[in-house]
Amino acid sequence: ASQHGAPSPRDGRGRGAHQRARHLPRPALVYCHLRDAPRCQRRFVCPGARPCGVDPCPPGGDVSAKGQTQGQSQGRMPVMINVIIAIPGKMGTMWVGHIAHQLLNSGHTVQWRTPGTGTASRNLMLDSPYPEFGEMLLGSKLHLLDPPYWTRPPFAATGTVTVRTHAKHAELRSIEASEADGFRLVTVFRDPTDVLLSSWRFTPEFVGMNHSQVPITDFANLLYWSGEIHALYANFADFWVRRDHPDVLLLFYDDLKEDLEGSVGRLAEHLGVANDPDLISRVAAQSTHAFMSAPAHRGRFDVPDEVRARIMRNIGLAPTDMPATSGGRTAIVRRSGGRSGDGAVLPEVVSAMLQDVWDTVVFPTTGCVSVGEMRSKV
Repeated sequence: ASQHGAPSPRDGRGRGAHQRARHLPRPALVYCHLRDAPRCQRRFVCPGARPCGVDPCPPGGDVSAKGQTQGQSQGRMPVMINVIIAIPGKMGTMWVGHIAHQLLNSGHTVQWRTPGTGTASRNLMLDSPYPEFGEMLLGSKLHLLDPPYWTRPPFAATGTVTVRTHAKHAELRSIEASEADGFRLVTVFRDPTDVLLSSWRFTPEFVGMNHSQVPITDFANLLYWSGEIHALYANFADFWVRRDHPDVLLLFYDDLKEDLEGSVGRLAEHLGVANDPDLISRVAAQSTHAFMSAPAHRGRFDVPDEVRARIMRNIGLAPTDMPATSGGRTAIVRRSGGRSGDGAVLPEVVSAMLQDVWDTVVFPTTGCVSVGEMRSKV
């Protein structure tokens, strides 16, 4: 049971409907780096990695202006987070993160301008940053930003603070940031063959290569031997067994594609956003693949130029090493991307490898032979 109340059973009003209180839990505190952080007994983590009980700590996890000032003076700042959007790469992290930010921001119109030429929507990575990439994105860990991102709109106005991360459920458990610790989690399941194919088309661009230069069998073997595929499949099993927990929202990529407005409504309920049909429709309209991949909006969703340049410098490359076919940009929402069923074209040896991992890691826990079967049972 959540510390905010006993779990509520599904009530049969549609896929994943919950009898849920219309208020958010008291914000929990977690060190925003989401990696290797010792946890304080007062439910926040000292960024300086000081042992628990060292005073002065922000009193009792105080996140008032006074408490923040005390925390900053010690170089230790608690981070207010109550919703963690935990979705592995190429499964909809940008998509769902954008929808959540839109819901909390009252469906604010997305408009992009060349920097310095007028009012514009900021890049989503800056509005809703990944904590594990904080230094890469913003040159600083998120809790050291001035002002901290969670004090900015729309978070400060709504009291709902979301963080996007590629962390798996096992990683969240390791830092006591799961549903068992009072956090609300959102995740997405996508056919892993489509995930692999999308990752193959996307990842090589970060090292200045066109994906066609990398045999997909080699790419799949890299993910296999690095443990990434096993971790992804373990994440399927971890979230599946928690799918009925009232603080866990499991979405399916194909549901987002086939019933975007319905999926936006489910996410709104999970975030504690008022059931406003006009807002749901407005957010859904600004969250379609056609909208997000349009040239007029791509600056909102591309990897920011400065981030791409920093990544390439770190590996000894220059932006000029980007392939000509990329147009000098790293698109997260690609015009040709976001499809389902593409994984059917994978080489037989790759498909067999993925099936073997599924049979070993996922099936014994879930009894399901595919994400499609999971979807049919929710």
